[in-house]
Amino acid sequence: MELNVDIQNFGKISSAKIAVRPFTVITGCNSSGKSFITRGLYSIIHTLNQDIVSVHLSNKILILEQFLSQLSGNISRQSQRDEQLIDEFSNTLYLLRQSIVQKFDFLALLKSSDLLLSFIPEVQKLRDCLNNLGTQLRVGKGTKFRSVENEYNFLSQELESLYNSLHNWANVYANSLRDELRRAFSENFQLSNISGLISESDHSLFKFGHDETAVKILSDGNIDFNISRTLLNDTHGLKNVVYLESPVYFKMRNVLKDSRLISVNMLRRGAVNPVPKHFYDLDELLSANLPEIPDKFQKIADKIEEAINGNLVVTPRGEIVYKENGKLPVSLHMASSGISNMGMIALLLRRNVLDEGSFFFIDEPEMNLHTTWQHIMLDVLLDLSNAGVNVVIATHSLDMLHRLEFIVENMSFEEAKQKISINRLTVDGYSEQCSENILLDINEAKQILGAPYIEIMKKRLPK
Repeated sequence: MELNVDIQNFGKISSAKIAVRPFTVITGCNSSGKSFITRGLYSIIHTLNQDIVSVHLSNKILILEQFLSQLSGNISRQSQRDEQLIDEFSNTLYLLRQSIVQKFDFLALLKSSDLLLSFIPEVQKLRDCLNNLGTQLRVGKGTKFRSVENEYNFLSQELESLYNSLHNWANVYANSLRDELRRAFSENFQLSNISGLISESDHSLFKFGHDETAVKILSDGNIDFNISRTLLNDTHGLKNVVYLESPVYFKMRNVLKDSRLISVNMLRRGAVNPVPKHFYDLDELLSANLPEIPDKFQKIADKIEEAINGNLVVTPRGEIVYKENGKLPVSLHMASSGISNMGMIALLLRRNVLDEGSFFFIDEPEMNLHTTWQHIMLDVLLDLSNAGVNVVIATHSLDMLHRLEFIVENMSFEEAKQKISINRLTVDGYSEQCSENILLDINEAKQILGAPYIEIMKKRLPK
């Protein structure tokens, strides 16, 4: 996937032009804004990759099911006819859900607006069922209806909302996408008000390419956007969009999943979850039953597991453990951080989370790795890119850049230019202009990151 993104006034980033290629490097000293770029791009691309159409409809059906259950449970002296009408509504709702699953499976998001009209007959049948149930409950003195009047009215309102959304999908989709983008920025940067991401001016800006495609964060905490059909098609066509930061979160996987449920009540009151959303996004993929891993990714996982002399495994209880060859498994929090860093990528491959057509963001892949393992890590990330995974790394590792330089030296000029981009950031949050030569860009990045070593060498020289 190839993107050219102009980022303005976003957190630490003042102004940066980022070239996204099959293998993208974002480099710079500490506090240059690398993570603002990776988290920001992840928040947008992951959101656009989601099927907002089916999520909206599924949520509507879930709400209808909940209200129907409450209504059914509160009807006093339920008759056989009452049960028949409730069952008819429930069965129609089930058929609608199945129809949605069948029609949205492997379907492009941009075709969804046409499909929505096909659901109108089923939703109309639900409206008829509900009207019949209301008439039945009003028979006689209407005592039954009064006992569930609130539930009935809520059910009717949600059903009308669903029916209307099928006729006015453009507005519903725009509002849903706006809400999801706001939520992604809020929860990935752990801010209750995303206006806190604006560094200067009155808005932050992500502009994609040369057309009008853009995402803006406004000073009132709202989102404005104009997404092209091309970008929607490209992002929605991605397999999985993954962000991997610190393995510490996965060392406490079950605890963090439980704490999310416990803290729901506080989140409704405006509290911020201390665990970023991207962890829960990835954890959901780890928990899914995905297809079998292709051979080319099997070989990459083998390379990692040979280096760490074992592998990471998810137990039936959901705990991640490290199984060193010839030894008993130990909990991930007892394994070294280096093993966790390397092993998590192998685990994502074994679970088929990283597959051809996926997008993989990884912050500081060099974290807690010896130089030898840093070189292996870079080789693995390049292998993933060559296998069809879009890889974006944020790094300040001089060792990794030396390794990348060695690999690029064995590429043709055109191959390197097509596959790799080096995006250099200053400490003030500006991007340096890229050259046409990847080796020159790597060399420039090395000079900045290696400056402290040069200073030491100068001090050692005789005066």
